Amino acid sequence: MESLHRTVASTLAQIKSLAGPKGVLSWPNVAQASGASMDMAAISEGQAASFLDDRGAIYKFKLADNVYVNMYYTKAGFRRSGDLHDCNQYDVVLRGRTRLRMIDPHTGREVVQEYGPNDFIVIPARTPHMFEFLEDNCLLEWWDAPFRAWYYQPYRTVIEQGLALRDTEGRDFSTRLPPPAGGGRRTTELSETTATGPTALRGEVLGGRRATGRGGWCMVG
Repeated sequence: MESLHRTVASTLAQIKSLAGPKGVLSWPNVAQASGASMDMAAISEGQAASFLDDRGAIYKFKLADNVYVNMYYTKAGFRRSGDLHDCNQYDVVLRGRTRLRMIDPHTGREVVQEYGPNDFIVIPARTPHMFEFLEDNCLLEWWDAPFRAWYYQPYRTVIEQGLALRDTEGRDFSTRLPPPAGGGRRTTELSETTATGPTALRGEVLGGRRATGRGGWCMVG
Protein backbone atom coordinates (compact mmCIF):
# COMPACT_ATOMS: atom_id res chain seq x y z
CA MET A 1 0.00 0.00 0.00
CA GLU A 2 2.78 2.42 0.92
CA SER A 3 4.62 1.80 -2.34
CA LEU A 4 1.43 2.40 -4.31
CA HIS A 5 0.94 5.74 -2.56
CA ARG A 6 4.51 6.72 -3.42
CA THR A 7 3.91 5.74 -7.03
CA VAL A 8 0.75 7.83 -7.21
CA ALA A 9 2.49 10.85 -5.64
CA SER A 10 5.43 10.51 -8.01
CA THR A 11 3.20 10.23 -11.05
CA LEU A 12 1.15 13.25 -10.01
CA ALA A 13 4.36 15.25 -9.74
CA GLN A 14 5.42 14.10 -13.22
CA ILE A 15 2.05 15.03 -14.70
CA LYS A 16 2.13 18.50 -13.15
CA SER A 17 5.69 18.98 -14.44
CA LEU A 18 4.22 18.87 -17.96
CA ALA A 19 2.65 22.30 -17.43
CA GLY A 20 2.84 24.51 -20.48
CA PRO A 21 5.36 27.36 -20.61
CA LYS A 22 4.17 30.84 -19.70
CA GLY A 23 4.35 31.71 -23.39
CA VAL A 24 1.19 29.68 -24.02
CA LEU A 25 -0.80 32.58 -22.54
CA SER A 26 0.48 34.75 -25.41
CA TRP A 27 -0.47 32.41 -28.26
CA PRO A 28 -2.43 34.25 -31.00
CA ASN A 29 -5.46 32.00 -30.43
CA VAL A 30 -5.46 32.45 -26.63
CA ALA A 31 -7.33 35.35 -25.00
CA GLN A 32 -7.85 36.16 -21.35
CA ALA A 33 -11.39 35.42 -20.23
CA SER A 34 -13.56 38.07 -18.66
CA GLY A 35 -13.99 38.13 -14.88
CA ALA A 36 -15.26 35.20 -12.84
CA SER A 37 -18.48 33.80 -14.28
CA MET A 38 -19.86 33.20 -10.78
CA ASP A 39 -19.50 36.00 -8.21
CA MET A 40 -18.63 34.45 -4.86
CA ALA A 41 -18.22 37.69 -2.90
CA ALA A 42 -21.55 37.34 -1.10
CA ILE A 43 -21.35 33.56 -0.61
CA SER A 44 -20.73 32.37 2.94
CA GLU A 45 -18.58 29.38 3.87
CA GLY A 46 -20.54 26.18 3.40
CA GLN A 47 -22.82 27.78 0.80
CA ALA A 48 -22.85 27.61 -3.00
CA ALA A 49 -23.60 29.78 -6.01
CA SER A 50 -25.34 28.18 -8.98
CA PHE A 51 -25.63 28.73 -12.71
CA LEU A 52 -28.16 26.95 -14.93
CA ASP A 53 -28.50 26.92 -18.71
CA ASP A 54 -29.56 24.52 -21.46
CA ARG A 55 -26.47 22.39 -20.87
CA GLY A 56 -27.21 21.68 -17.22
CA ALA A 57 -26.03 23.25 -13.97
CA ILE A 58 -22.90 24.42 -12.16
CA TYR A 59 -22.75 24.58 -8.38
CA LYS A 60 -19.72 26.36 -6.92
CA PHE A 61 -19.23 25.59 -3.22
CA LYS A 62 -17.22 27.81 -0.90
CA LEU A 63 -15.57 25.51 1.62
CA ALA A 64 -13.33 28.17 3.22
CA ASP A 65 -11.76 31.47 2.28
CA ASN A 66 -10.40 31.04 -1.27
CA VAL A 67 -11.20 27.31 -1.24
CA TYR A 68 -13.82 26.32 -3.81
CA VAL A 69 -15.12 23.14 -5.42
CA ASN A 70 -17.26 23.05 -8.57
CA MET A 71 -19.91 20.41 -9.19
CA TYR A 72 -21.26 20.10 -12.74
CA TYR A 73 -24.30 18.39 -14.16
CA THR A 74 -24.11 18.34 -17.96
CA LYS A 75 -26.53 16.76 -20.41
CA ALA A 76 -25.27 14.39 -23.07
CA GLY A 77 -24.21 16.08 -26.29
CA PHE A 78 -22.90 19.33 -24.78
CA ARG A 79 -19.41 20.70 -24.15
CA ARG A 80 -17.69 22.72 -21.43
CA SER A 81 -14.40 24.54 -20.81
CA GLY A 82 -12.56 25.48 -24.02
CA ASP A 83 -9.99 27.23 -21.89
CA LEU A 84 -6.76 26.90 -19.93
CA HIS A 85 -5.64 27.99 -16.48
CA ASP A 86 -2.47 29.23 -14.83
CA CYS A 87 -2.74 26.35 -12.33
CA ASN A 88 -3.32 22.60 -12.27
CA GLN A 89 -6.90 21.34 -12.58
CA TYR A 90 -8.33 18.18 -11.00
CA ASP A 91 -11.57 16.43 -11.94
CA VAL A 92 -13.40 13.34 -10.74
CA VAL A 93 -16.12 11.83 -12.92
CA LEU A 94 -19.04 10.86 -10.68
CA ARG A 95 -21.42 9.64 -13.38
CA GLY A 96 -21.52 9.31 -17.17
CA ARG A 97 -18.87 9.14 -19.87
CA THR A 98 -17.00 12.20 -21.10
CA ARG A 99 -14.41 12.84 -23.80
CA LEU A 100 -11.56 15.20 -22.97
CA ARG A 101 -9.63 17.02 -25.69
CA MET A 102 -6.32 18.66 -24.78
CA ILE A 103 -3.60 20.47 -26.70
CA ASP A 104 -0.07 19.48 -25.70
CA PRO A 105 1.36 22.94 -24.92
CA HIS A 106 4.85 21.77 -25.89
CA THR A 107 4.05 20.30 -29.32
CA GLY A 108 0.63 21.63 -30.33
CA ARG A 109 -0.66 18.08 -30.84
CA GLU A 110 -4.16 17.22 -29.69
CA VAL A 111 -4.75 14.39 -27.22
CA VAL A 112 -8.23 12.83 -27.00
CA GLN A 113 -9.22 10.50 -24.18
CA GLU A 114 -12.47 9.18 -22.69
CA TYR A 115 -13.34 8.81 -19.00
CA GLY A 116 -16.12 7.24 -16.97
CA PRO A 117 -17.38 7.00 -13.38
CA ASN A 118 -14.72 7.32 -10.64
CA ASP A 119 -11.97 8.29 -13.07
CA PHE A 120 -9.54 10.92 -11.76
CA ILE A 121 -8.23 13.52 -14.22
CA VAL A 122 -5.28 15.89 -13.86
CA ILE A 123 -4.89 18.71 -16.39
CA PRO A 124 -1.50 20.46 -16.07
CA ALA A 125 -1.34 24.24 -15.90
CA ARG A 126 -1.57 26.14 -19.20
CA THR A 127 -2.98 23.18 -21.12
CA PRO A 128 -5.91 24.05 -23.45
CA HIS A 129 -8.77 21.60 -22.91
CA MET A 130 -12.41 20.92 -23.73
CA PHE A 131 -14.87 18.37 -22.31
CA GLU A 132 -17.39 16.67 -24.61
CA PHE A 133 -20.12 14.85 -22.68
CA LEU A 134 -21.13 11.55 -24.23
CA GLU A 135 -23.73 10.77 -21.55
CA ASP A 136 -25.55 12.74 -18.88
CA ASN A 137 -22.65 13.54 -16.60
CA CYS A 138 -21.79 14.63 -13.06
CA LEU A 139 -18.29 16.00 -12.52
CA LEU A 140 -16.38 17.31 -9.50
CA GLU A 141 -13.64 19.89 -10.17
CA TRP A 142 -11.10 22.00 -8.29
CA TRP A 143 -7.76 23.81 -8.75
CA ASP A 144 -4.55 24.03 -6.71
CA ALA A 145 -4.15 27.82 -6.94
CA PRO A 146 -6.36 30.89 -7.43
CA PHE A 147 -8.48 30.42 -10.56
CA ARG A 148 -7.82 32.51 -13.66
CA ALA A 149 -8.93 31.48 -17.14
CA TRP A 150 -7.85 32.15 -20.71
CA TYR A 151 -9.97 31.05 -23.66
CA TYR A 152 -8.46 28.78 -26.29
CA GLN A 153 -10.38 30.09 -29.29
CA PRO A 154 -10.46 26.94 -31.50
CA TYR A 155 -12.20 25.09 -28.66
CA ARG A 156 -14.20 27.99 -27.24
CA THR A 157 -15.67 28.90 -30.62
CA VAL A 158 -17.05 25.36 -31.02
CA ILE A 159 -18.73 25.67 -27.61
CA GLU A 160 -20.19 29.11 -28.25
CA GLN A 161 -21.52 28.03 -31.65
CA GLY A 162 -23.30 25.12 -29.98
CA LEU A 163 -22.06 22.61 -32.55
CA ALA A 164 -23.29 19.05 -32.11
CA LEU A 165 -20.66 16.50 -31.12
CA ARG A 166 -21.11 14.73 -34.45
CA ASP A 167 -20.05 17.93 -36.24
CA THR A 168 -16.53 17.63 -34.82
CA GLU A 169 -16.31 13.84 -34.55
CA GLY A 170 -12.85 12.85 -35.72
CA ARG A 171 -11.67 16.46 -36.12
CA ASP A 172 -8.05 17.05 -35.15
CA PHE A 173 -7.60 20.40 -33.39
CA SER A 174 -3.80 20.16 -33.35
CA THR A 175 -2.17 23.53 -33.87
CA ARG A 176 1.11 24.89 -35.17
CA LEU A 177 2.95 26.58 -32.32
CA PRO A 178 4.26 30.14 -32.64
CA PRO A 179 8.05 30.30 -33.21
CA PRO A 180 10.14 30.60 -30.02
CA ALA A 181 10.96 34.12 -28.88
CA GLY A 182 14.13 35.34 -30.58
CA GLY A 183 13.82 32.78 -33.36
CA GLY A 184 15.82 30.12 -31.54
CA ARG A 185 15.22 26.43 -31.79
CA ARG A 186 12.37 25.09 -29.68
CA THR A 187 13.80 22.80 -27.01
CA THR A 188 10.77 21.89 -24.90
CA GLU A 189 8.89 19.71 -27.35
CA LEU A 190 8.05 16.26 -26.01
CA SER A 191 8.45 13.41 -28.47
CA GLU A 192 6.87 9.97 -28.25
CA THR A 193 10.23 8.56 -27.20
CA THR A 194 10.90 11.07 -24.40
CA ALA A 195 11.05 9.08 -21.17
CA THR A 196 9.54 11.88 -19.09
CA GLY A 197 7.09 13.03 -21.75
CA PRO A 198 3.36 12.40 -22.00
CA THR A 199 3.70 8.97 -23.60
CA ALA A 200 5.71 7.70 -20.64
CA LEU A 201 2.78 8.43 -18.34
CA ARG A 202 -0.05 7.26 -20.55
CA GLY A 203 -1.83 4.12 -19.42
CA GLU A 204 0.74 3.10 -16.80
CA VAL A 205 -0.84 4.12 -13.49
CA LEU A 206 -4.07 2.93 -11.88
CA GLY A 207 -5.26 1.27 -15.05
CA GLY A 208 -5.01 4.37 -17.23
CA ARG A 209 -6.71 4.16 -20.61
CA ARG A 210 -4.66 4.81 -23.69
CA ALA A 211 -5.29 8.07 -25.45
CA THR A 212 -6.47 8.13 -29.03
CA GLY A 213 -4.16 11.04 -29.78
CA ARG A 214 -0.43 11.23 -29.10
CA GLY A 215 0.56 11.34 -25.47
CA GLY A 216 -1.65 11.98 -22.48
CA TRP A 217 -1.47 13.43 -19.01
CA CYS A 218 -4.38 11.94 -17.08
CA MET A 219 -4.45 9.39 -14.31
CA VAL A 220 -7.63 7.38 -14.01
CA GLY A 221 -8.99 5.13 -11.29
